[in-house]
Amino acid sequence: MPLLANELAVMGRRVVGFTGDDLLEEWLADGNLLDERLNRRRIAWYDPAAIYGAPALCLIGASPTLLTERRRLRIVVCERYRKTTERFLCALRDDGLLLESLPIQGSLETCALSGVADLVVDIVVSGRTIKGAGLQVLRVISTSDIAVLESR
Repeated sequence: MPLLANELAVMGRRVVGFTGDDLLEEWLADGNLLDERLNRRRIAWYDPAAIYGAPALCLIGASPTLLTERRRLRIVVCERYRKTTERFLCALRDDGLLLESLPIQGSLETCALSGVADLVVDIVVSGRTIKGAGLQVLRVISTSDIAVLESR
């Protein structure tokens, strides 16, 4: 959505677009810039069905004890949040954790359940999917609000 809104603004078209603030931040972290003809507003996202009130990018695993182990841990990362996740993983590496990240699209929980990965970084809303997979949130990396991109 940020790319589309930006391109339409460059073309001089009227734009009103909505996306997750987390997706916009990831797009910007990838080296993109918003066109000067766009205003960016943030609307607080509150969803009573969401366990953190809004979609949350989380570190997910079977047990918190994984974060105390001194072996190489393999983490599958939702490709969509690669930059944000790498910043978070740098802090964990600074704390001495040995981490190997693998960006993928889809089936992240399956990677943890099958033993392909020790940890998962993905969006959690209600938590039903991870709970059903026998996993839990170990850390909340970030939550998202709604980003509005609008022509000036």
